[in-house]
Amino acid sequence: MKNQSLSQQTARRLYNLIAAEKKLAPGEKLPNELELAQEMGVSRATLREAIQALAAQGVLEIRRGKRYDAIIMDPPSYGRGPGGEVWKLEENLYPFVKLCAGALSDKPLFVLINSYTTGLAPSVLGYLLNLLVKEKYGGKCAWDELGLPVTQTGLALPCGATGRWFSE
Repeated sequence: MKNQSLSQQTARRLYNLIAAEKKLAPGEKLPNELELAQEMGVSRATLREAIQALAAQGVLEIRRGKRYDAIIMDPPSYGRGPGGEVWKLEENLYPFVKLCAGALSDKPLFVLINSYTTGLAPSVLGYLLNLLVKEKYGGKCAWDELGLPVTQTGLALPCGATGRWFSE
């Protein structure tokens, strides 16, 4: 754990409790923040940072009773978690979109996903949105390439993909 901040170390310990030791079942609520911070021997601020890091990786879902009418996602192609675990868009996009779809209100307006991952076809984003959002809420899905305009030619240089679900 050299060169890791206390919040990174805490995230790794919390991840191990969840994933490796399976002391928490999927969907099970974490102990309250104060108790968990005391149990882990860290401040509440450190614990909050650790929880945010794990939520960003899709390990935890933060529920505060809030639902969202619109979600805009721009996930990274690749990253590492606090415990050194690898996050790859190709492997983690489905659970990430599923997690986000679970936070939508009863009458959402739209979901937008942009990706700059090489080789990820726009149709993949459309498929995920159809499967995880449209089947539940109706509406429409659209997907397309993202491009950077080339002023000299008036053409666009492909640089990514976008997928949109929107209510009718």
